[in-house]
Amino acid sequence: LKDTNVKKNRYTVNVLADDKSFEKKDRSVNEPIFFYTGGSRAALELVINKVTKTGATGYLSLPKSAGSAVATTTAASK
Repeated sequence: LKDTNVKKNRYTVNVLADDKSFEKKDRSVNEPIFFYTGGSRAALELVINKVTKTGATGYLSLPKSAGSAVATTTAASK
């Protein structure tokens, strides 16, 4: 987390995934940030729900369809 604006519910964050870093500037609360890792076809989703002066709270999720696709590929390879 680089910067927060509590009055406007906005933030700036650096995301580091697979040794690559990218910055998302001036994002609003509850705005999803999608990114891909490890050659996966499913995007990870980062959502910040609450912004404070010194931090941010949110979640990182993997779509349900991606989890089943990974399980199917693993089962087929055995």
